[in-house]
Amino acid sequence: MNHSEYIKSALKIICAFILFSSCAYYNTFYNAEKIFKAAEKERESRSDDLIKASEKRKYTDASEKAYKIIEFHTRSKYVDDALFMLGQCMFHKKEFIPAKRKFEELTTYFPNSELYPEGKLWLARTNLSLNNKAASIVILENLIKDQSVRAKIRAEGYFELGGIALAGEDFETAEKHFLSAFNTVKNKKIRSRSSFSLAKSQLLAQKNEEALSSFKVAIKHASNLNEEFEARLFYSRALKQIGDLKNATNICNQLLENELFNQHFGRVKLELADILYLENQRDLEGVGLDDPIFQSKINEALEKYEIVLLQHKKTDVSAAAYYRIAKIYEQDLRDFAKAQENYQKVKLEKPKSEYATPAELRAKNIADLIRLSNQVREAQGLQLMEEGDDSKRLTGVEVLLLEHGVHPELRLMKALKLQKIENPDSTISSADREADEAEKRKQLVASKLQLAETYLFQFQQIDSAWTEYKQIVELFGDHPASVKALFTCAYMQENIYNNRFKTDSLLYEVIRKYPHSEQAVKAKEKLGLDYSGAEPAEALYKFAEDALFAEKNYDKAIRNYSNIVSTYPESEYAANSLYAIGWIHEKINFDNARAAEVYKKVVDDYPDFELRTKLSVMLDMLNAPKTTESENAKESIESEIAVVSVENEGNEESIREIETQKRKIVTFDRRPKILERGRVEN
Repeated sequence: MNHSEYIKSALKIICAFILFSSCAYYNTFYNAEKIFKAAEKERESRSDDLIKASEKRKYTDASEKAYKIIEFHTRSKYVDDALFMLGQCMFHKKEFIPAKRKFEELTTYFPNSELYPEGKLWLARTNLSLNNKAASIVILENLIKDQSVRAKIRAEGYFELGGIALAGEDFETAEKHFLSAFNTVKNKKIRSRSSFSLAKSQLLAQKNEEALSSFKVAIKHASNLNEEFEARLFYSRALKQIGDLKNATNICNQLLENELFNQHFGRVKLELADILYLENQRDLEGVGLDDPIFQSKINEALEKYEIVLLQHKKTDVSAAAYYRIAKIYEQDLRDFAKAQENYQKVKLEKPKSEYATPAELRAKNIADLIRLSNQVREAQGLQLMEEGDDSKRLTGVEVLLLEHGVHPELRLMKALKLQKIENPDSTISSADREADEAEKRKQLVASKLQLAETYLFQFQQIDSAWTEYKQIVELFGDHPASVKALFTCAYMQENIYNNRFKTDSLLYEVIRKYPHSEQAVKAKEKLGLDYSGAEPAEALYKFAEDALFAEKNYDKAIRNYSNIVSTYPESEYAANSLYAIGWIHEKINFDNARAAEVYKKVVDDYPDFELRTKLSVMLDMLNAPKTTESENAKESIESEIAVVSVENEGNEESIREIETQKRKIVTFDRRPKILERGRVEN
């Protein structure tokens, strides 16, 4: 073989090798991409977030082939594609840290790659999955600002920012970003997801009409059956939220008639059970727990959920049904034992259900509630045996126990108490007995306080919580927990019962009974009181006067004057406060009947009140029958003249002068004069 032939032969071998190598890494990448697309198709076909074993295997196979491109063909044009595919495979397998590394390698070493912007998008998603929200927001905001980036990538960036805002309950920002995602590109899939998420954010923001419109858009743009189903189901939920239960039911029934949605029928039936429960709740407003109608309606809802349980066992739907049944037993029927039983079934039904963890926590809370309740009953039983005499008449404690619902134990407790009186244990010293009783009392109060807090904050059982708090205040007023219980009662009146008068009354009681407590300081702050060295009754009186004359808030003035009368009945301000209340009813509210009622109480309860004689005359005039409006006005003036005549012993000149002046006075300006001592006088 001559030299030229040798060179030709070598070139053929080199070309064949290059061609073979090129085909090898192309085939490797082609196979990886094919498997990856199959995995993606399988992922997109499922409706939940749980990766299947077959899907995970496909992502793993695609990853192994992509690794070969990077390891053996480092100069290949497919390396950036392989890195991007690897990152996505790891992300979908929830291997977020290595996924982040791959996206960082792509965006660091291949800044000119066509995949660079999309790599940044996925890096932001990965950071978000790793709870690095700040880094994710920076990347996404840079993406959406860069007009050189493809519209589809920018739309995805807007969508991700909307998701971050929605998770943070910033509904206004979420709405803005989802709208931008929808308007940035005409891609059907992005528009479907954006309009659906937009509708959800509007629904959470109570923008119900806008949400309904957005769900209709989401239905129109749905890119597959799963998206269409979700949009229709949530449309039904939006109708349910605004109270249109009839149309919500119609939507669900339409979904059940479409066999294309048969894999989702369980969720639809659960939704129909929810709607029935709401319908029945609407019918039960004002109906008592013991009413047969109440039991019938609740049982109807329970049966609907139980049908779902039977037809869709061991699914997310059946786990959700158990959770709803448990809530009905807890909140409607107040059967905590049954509620606990059904909460425990949630995790057994579907361990990975979204309801498993909250149900487990709820079951634990109910166990604590039952334990505390039993502990309180036992402690109250011991307390009962220590108090009262051995007569058959119930003591105050026993009456409270009866109200609390522990009466079945009373007979046994009575027997035990009598037995203890007849057979006292002489081996225990009186000091030890007193210490033992004090410890039992301490444990009882601590348990009752914890039980009350559990009722209020964990179970929203308002009446039960109120009973426990009030019993602590009434039975154990000298215990340190009593002030906390009393202050919480004021909180409940303000925030739950919306009774401002009762709230203020309880806050003043906190100040009066526990003046040096932390709660008293808070009570003064809430009432806006600054004593500045004044006695509480005096400061409160000035506060009432400010409300009357400076703020012209007459309801507030009446509340504060009333609190002086109830809290400081022996003070010099009590009679004046009661008189001021009558004056407001007469001169401001034009309620002569109520004014007369209050004035009479002043006359009856405060015989030494300086203006008592004047009030007696006023009462006669106020109680006299009235005919016309002009006569009423005339008699009102005559009433005041009559009062003056008593004080001036028939001085006619004074009476005429006063009559002339009184006719010129506007009714609103006829207000009490504040004397130096804080007394109110006409």
